[in-house]
Amino acid sequence: MPMIGARFYVQLDALQAQCDIQEDELAKEMECGRLYRLLVKLGTVNERPELNLDVTWSETGDRYMLKLFRDYLFHTVTEDGRPWLNQSHIVQCLNKLDAGTLEKVQLMS
Repeated sequence: MPMIGARFYVQLDALQAQCDIQEDELAKEMECGRLYRLLVKLGTVNERPELNLDVTWSETGDRYMLKLFRDYLFHTVTEDGRPWLNQSHIVQCLNKLDAGTLEKVQLMS
């Protein structure tokens, strides 16, 4: 009988480890989904070339702020004018936007 108990706890431990791995993977997918939804929302407001001819729609006010934020995320350059490709900067900024932090960012056109 003691051998059954030992095998039971080994199997229980393996099952718990597998469950932890699956929970970690699920958390990663949820994080990606949140950031994707945020990018889709930004894209639907920013990327509207078909409305450039409409006089009632323009990139002013909140739309202009979102455009500047998009440029801050994706079009940042180094001091010598080369594109600054930093994925962690993008993810960090999107997480701060999603969380609604009070940190201020200087946006320039």
